[in-house]
Amino acid sequence: MELDPEAGSKVLRLQQKLYRWSKKGTYDLKDIYNLVHHPAVLSLAWKFLKNNRGSCTAGMDGITRKKVIEEIGTDEWLTIVQDKLRERKYQPAPVRRTYIPKGLGKMRSLGIPTLEDRLVQMALKLVLEPIFEAQFKNCSNGFRPGRGPWQAMSQIWNYMRPQNGYNWVIEADLKSCFDNIDHSLLLQRIRKKVRDKKVLAIIKAFLKAGVLEQGIIYHPVSGSPQGGVISPLLANIYLDVLDEHYEKHYHRKTHSMKQTMVRNGQAILRHERYADDFVILVKGTKEQAEQALTELRGLVRTDLRMELAEEKTGIHSLEEGFEFLGFRIWRGTANAPVEYPLLFYHLRKRKSGSGGR
Repeated sequence: MELDPEAGSKVLRLQQKLYRWSKKGTYDLKDIYNLVHHPAVLSLAWKFLKNNRGSCTAGMDGITRKKVIEEIGTDEWLTIVQDKLRERKYQPAPVRRTYIPKGLGKMRSLGIPTLEDRLVQMALKLVLEPIFEAQFKNCSNGFRPGRGPWQAMSQIWNYMRPQNGYNWVIEADLKSCFDNIDHSLLLQRIRKKVRDKKVLAIIKAFLKAGVLEQGIIYHPVSGSPQGGVISPLLANIYLDVLDEHYEKHYHRKTHSMKQTMVRNGQAILRHERYADDFVILVKGTKEQAEQALTELRGLVRTDLRMELAEEKTGIHSLEEGFEFLGFRIWRGTANAPVEYPLLFYHLRKRKSGSGGR
């Protein structure tokens, strides 16, 4: 298989079609497996992969980008992968587990797939991402095209303005989110949009491939290893049920509907999420914020089959402030200049002894 020099434009047009079909629900997405091994998709997947520093790190098979380019040959290697996919002989290998520092003396597990598996995951991502982007909510900002931490921060800052009436914030984090993703629930949610059994089989194979650690292969019953190209997308698909809950009950309400809720003694909530970190702004009393946190715990247990990381979860006034994505954020006092109602600083400044309150 020769690399396609026009892969970028071809895949973009394909993604635009998939997005429109998914958004309108006018096309039955039950035959998209052939797109995963399409030459343009694999060519673009390789382009992204080879430009990533991670391609220099080998999985359990020892193959790196350098070995593919200098010893095997890129066209030859891509042909081998394409044939495996076309003939349905492709089988993911276990990921090689390593650990990286997380802070506070803790370590984060990281799964390193083989280069072949990373290529297939990238191809899958190119096909699946536009399909699910059509359903993702505006309150989700992590690991999405054209979005990042600053989009999440700007939305939070906007709602924190005094005139919007929010007084409290629930700061929350999911306990070992990537390790606790329920495979059956995840596949159910993917199946709602994608009915191609061959695509679902590959995703299930990735989830069940296992983990190589200290020479022993483990097969976890839940989780999607951090480090996999497709893991952030799978996590967003899984956590979308959380976004949908707050969209349905709060975000989609009109101004008059929210006013009625306030008159009836109900709190108004605003949910903003970046991957597995999220905050919920509360327009109401502290007691209502506490009730909202209790409801959140129940929602996480029933709909996600997870638990909150209690050491990272709590309720704060906006004047007291909270931590989110490595920043400390709080609202200025009543006598602060109107044009500067919000204050923040990076936590590293606090650790180094400069900046802060």
